[in-house]
Amino acid sequence: MSTTTSDTTLQQAKRNQAFENKPANANGQCPLKAVDIAIHPVRYSIDESPARGSAQGPNPLPKGWPSNHLPTLKTRSYTLRQLRDGWLYVWDETDRTLHEYQVKGHQLIRHQWGSAQLGKDERNNPGDSKPYLLYPKRSRLLIAYAPVQWTWRLCEKIRSNPQEQNRWMRTLNLPQYCTKMQAAHAAPIREIGSAVADILAGGEAPTFKSCLIATNQDDTSRPCKKPIDQALILGSVPDQDSALVVALDDPLAIVDDLAMNLQGRWLELAAAETQHANKTNSATLIHELCGVKLDPFIPKSVSANPSRKQAFIKDAHALLDSETQLLNHSGSDATLTLKSLQVQRAQQQFRTNWGNPPSGPKWRALVEEWQQKKTWREDVRFDEALSYLQERSDEMERLNAHIQRSESDLLAWLKSLSPKAEEVFYDPCHPQQSTYLLDTMANLYEQLGASDTGKQWLCEQYGNPTTLAGLALFNFNAELSALIDKISTNFTTYGTIDNLGRQSDGSGQAHGGLSDTTSEVSRANEVQSVLDLPSVQASNLYKSLSEPGKRAFETLRNVVGQKAKDSWNLMAFVLLPALSTKFAPKVRIFAFSVTQVLVSTEISTQTRLILNAEFTKKNRQWQMQVAQLEKNIKGLQRTLSLPGEGPDKRSARIQLLGLEQKRETLNLQRPNEVIGSVVTETKITKVQTRQVNMWLATLGQPELLDQLQLKAKNSAGYAARSRQWINQELGGSLPVLVAGLNIWNFINSLDKARNDGIFSEDELRTVGANAAYTANALMALWTVPAWNKWAKLEKTIGRNTTQLAKAGVRAWLKTGEVEASLLARQLVLRTMGMAAFGAIAAGVEAWQVSNDIRNATSSEEKYAQSTKMVALLFMSSVAGIQLVGSALGFWFGFAWVMSNPVTIIIALLGVIYLIASMVANQYKREGLRLWLYRSSWGKSTTWTHSDEDHKEELRTLKEICLRPSLAARAATLPYYGRGPRIYTGFWLQLLLPSELAGTAVKLQPAMVDSGWFSDSLMQGMADKFYDQFLEGHWAPIDQFGQPPVQRPSGSLPGDTLYPKDTQHRLWQTWIAYQRPPVLELEVRYPEQILESANGQGYMFRMDIGTSSSEADLKNDAFSKEPNSDMVLSSQNTRLLSLQVPHTSE
Repeated sequence: MSTTTSDTTLQQAKRNQAFENKPANANGQCPLKAVDIAIHPVRYSIDESPARGSAQGPNPLPKGWPSNHLPTLKTRSYTLRQLRDGWLYVWDETDRTLHEYQVKGHQLIRHQWGSAQLGKDERNNPGDSKPYLLYPKRSRLLIAYAPVQWTWRLCEKIRSNPQEQNRWMRTLNLPQYCTKMQAAHAAPIREIGSAVADILAGGEAPTFKSCLIATNQDDTSRPCKKPIDQALILGSVPDQDSALVVALDDPLAIVDDLAMNLQGRWLELAAAETQHANKTNSATLIHELCGVKLDPFIPKSVSANPSRKQAFIKDAHALLDSETQLLNHSGSDATLTLKSLQVQRAQQQFRTNWGNPPSGPKWRALVEEWQQKKTWREDVRFDEALSYLQERSDEMERLNAHIQRSESDLLAWLKSLSPKAEEVFYDPCHPQQSTYLLDTMANLYEQLGASDTGKQWLCEQYGNPTTLAGLALFNFNAELSALIDKISTNFTTYGTIDNLGRQSDGSGQAHGGLSDTTSEVSRANEVQSVLDLPSVQASNLYKSLSEPGKRAFETLRNVVGQKAKDSWNLMAFVLLPALSTKFAPKVRIFAFSVTQVLVSTEISTQTRLILNAEFTKKNRQWQMQVAQLEKNIKGLQRTLSLPGEGPDKRSARIQLLGLEQKRETLNLQRPNEVIGSVVTETKITKVQTRQVNMWLATLGQPELLDQLQLKAKNSAGYAARSRQWINQELGGSLPVLVAGLNIWNFINSLDKARNDGIFSEDELRTVGANAAYTANALMALWTVPAWNKWAKLEKTIGRNTTQLAKAGVRAWLKTGEVEASLLARQLVLRTMGMAAFGAIAAGVEAWQVSNDIRNATSSEEKYAQSTKMVALLFMSSVAGIQLVGSALGFWFGFAWVMSNPVTIIIALLGVIYLIASMVANQYKREGLRLWLYRSSWGKSTTWTHSDEDHKEELRTLKEICLRPSLAARAATLPYYGRGPRIYTGFWLQLLLPSELAGTAVKLQPAMVDSGWFSDSLMQGMADKFYDQFLEGHWAPIDQFGQPPVQRPSGSLPGDTLYPKDTQHRLWQTWIAYQRPPVLELEVRYPEQILESANGQGYMFRMDIGTSSSEADLKNDAFSKEPNSDMVLSSQNTRLLSLQVPHTSE
């Protein structure tokens, strides 16, 4: 057991406890016979954390102790503990005296008040130290604990106000106790060891590690109150029979403990999120990509519960699996029956857990989508990811529920604290006490501001303060809050601080010369309406403020300029969301900025608000400019929606872009009715006063405009500018003031508006194989019919009749069968050609497959490709043998070349080839499927769950998902089958994702001159040629892959207006070009949309033919190496900027 005293002192105390200093016949003395009553005060406190699943801590309140005056808690329970070190005040109502005690450990030190102490806020005159209070049994006492020493003002307030005495202090009627032997919140002192958690009657001392004040000093960052043995109390009191223990309230200690409780829950959640964030994020992506969207079928009551939602999804997946098996049934009736039973079982299970299973067209579409994604699910550990999400969901639900319960406990206590700081015995007129209370509130604001519930409550309190937390920004003084509201009303309504001058409708003369109806000349001579500290202090409103109100205001200015600056600024930042008519009236929103000007000296010793006398005129002019600009924009949009010439459309787009940029600029030049300025030098050391004044005068609009324009032109420059801005150390008050003024001016303006080319190896193999197979097909087209007709033709050689192919060409010549000889010769040549091309085709494809084997993404694909290559090698060998046999047909019979055994062998090899091809295609992965296979939840993991790998994993997925598509079709003059085609140009279609709406995409086209040994950039391309890429139109999405057949004969169609949910944008343009077109195109996205891994955009190359075709993407999203297999890899043309339109809504 840990104690605060030596063993000798404890032993003496235990002897005193056992042998009281009174006559032997006085055992069990009645309190009525006692002259004085000893009292040991303790406090109601928060108990240690309870066991999981319970709200009752290990040290419950003793039976009979009342707790109904304390708010009900969900996560913790109450107990009794020693008083914190602080101060104790006793008002003896009988003798009309106020006594002051200092609490140190378990000792109470009386401080006598002499002439030197009277009227002083800080008094120090310690007397005797005892572990109890001693008062006559005739006294009616009011006792209160305070964490700080009362100021003299507070002492006088309590001493002279009976109502506040009874409301703020614990009543202890000693005469009544002596008569009834009981009192509220009190018990005989002999029960102290069993009633008070850290006053021990034996056993192990509690640690209270989950409370702010622990019972050991392991953690030096927080205060400690060591437990004591009950003997130190019982052995000291004069009479144990009449002495009692009384429990006092210490609300801020309970708030501190509940705040620590909430902070622990937030830290627990943050630790879990940090540990599992990457893994959970990846698993969620796998679930969304490989699963289906079940949200429309999830009941609202289930959707709100993450754990039940995951359970619903699991059962829905089981139902989908059974229904897809039935949907794709191709077996016997027996298996059909079995699958039907499986569906019924799944439906019954679903019905038991969730009600009627889903059905209808939408559900059938979902079943089909589930079936389509089956291959994707086979490439990932889908069930494992789903189980992991279920685990994390359960954990997050538990942690969030704990946070909500802990937050509700804290809010319950904060709601119980009245707006008066004096009720928790703090004097807001005392700098040190005001600072301490502001620091406490800042800690609470920071924790409550982390959740929607807490933030909303704080915002509501700002709009209508009913608690201590609601008045924190005003030094816990309701009178000061009301004063600032009244000043805000008068200033925005009349242009003055007092209720004089301009009327709310703008008529009348404002005090100080402000008028909205005078001429510009007289207006220029008017004195501006100014709100600053001197003008407020000179106002009648301020003069009517009570003395405590004025002192509270001056104290607030003093502490915010010193130790409480960070706390006050933090609360102001947390309250920024409160600047909305949802939470506060308009005047209260303006009062936020007034408070910054009057209280904070961080910007300057004197900051002022200025009412713009010309606001009405300037605002009207600004609104007219905006209206005219909007008309011009709509006019150009209408022009673009109509048919027109390409150059004209491009010109209109350039004009439209300019107008939209002008609109952005104009929106950031909106006049402000109220702006700020500094009178003296700024106290922000790294910024000149002139700069601060410019920010306050413009409310930061030019800076934002500069950053937005830089963002559109140069992402790196924008990032540097943003970092420079963020790192300027502008303090807390200036950003808050500018934000507050911007919000108010914005709301105010709304109100006013209402009122008034060499082929690469891959390419070579592909082209070679395709050409060989084409020739082989052509030869087969000629050979097979000839074989069927001539091979079985019978002629006579000597005395034998034989088939044409069973004798060589020379054999027929020797017999004089010239016709047969010629037929046999043609058959031999055609069979040789077919066999030769068959051997070449199989050999070339085997060459290509060998490369596919090296690039196989899995062992299954590798085995299938290897089997395919073996089949191709055998097919090539058989074709080679056929070629040799056909060549020998000039001398010998060659019927065996196409005999049944050879045909069967070729057929078997073909079957093997086809099966191997099907298997290889099943396991061939590219694009999104390859990403799934290699993802951190894939079956061939490339990335781990580390931060760096996770970032690259997401970047790769983004590059794949945002891939553009390119299609084209060449146009020629009428072609009659003779001579070369005469090209006139080609149509180009570029399909872009909707995520690019409102941004500029960079295009770099290149026309390639394809030679025998190398490709090169087509020279002599004038700027006008490249301009054609921007002289097209935005076409309907369903036209992608179907560009026009002929060149345009007139105007281009108007731009398509894309509805809100359109997923793509389609750019279509005509390029005049009189050669066989070979195009390379690089598409670069803005860096804020997609950061390239190799410094290149999406690289496309295509030989454009007269039929529509889609370009191959030459990029590898999984490689950081730049593509070096294109002309654009080493040469540049022109970068063209294509602005992607927003939706029509």
